[in-house]
Amino acid sequence: MPPDSQTVAVSVVVPVTERCDDLTELYRSHAGVLKRSGYSFEFLFVFDGGFTEEAKKLEPLVALGEPIQIITLSRSFGEATALMLGFKEAQGDFLLTLSAYFQVVPEGIAEIIA
Repeated sequence: MPPDSQTVAVSVVVPVTERCDDLTELYRSHAGVLKRSGYSFEFLFVFDGGFTEEAKKLEPLVALGEPIQIITLSRSFGEATALMLGFKEAQGDFLLTLSAYFQVVPEGIAEIIA
């Protein structure tokens, strides 16, 4: 999570509910576009029960200081609840949602936030 003194422009909420691709690669692809845009950002990965191993794979990025927040729900509550919790925790002026698999072309984010 970014330091409190840093203003976050874009919060990206990723609910992980039923399936997911390589979340590290998903993050790197989309974060690269956001970094080039010049906007400050954060990613909130909300794990809807299960997916413990997938959540652990993001921990090295967090340790490196990447603006990632990992939220793990105790059981499966569904995508709507995962999104609601992500929105509640988000610090950004703008919210984006991404699926946990490659559905959105990373470069498309630049068009959305421009």
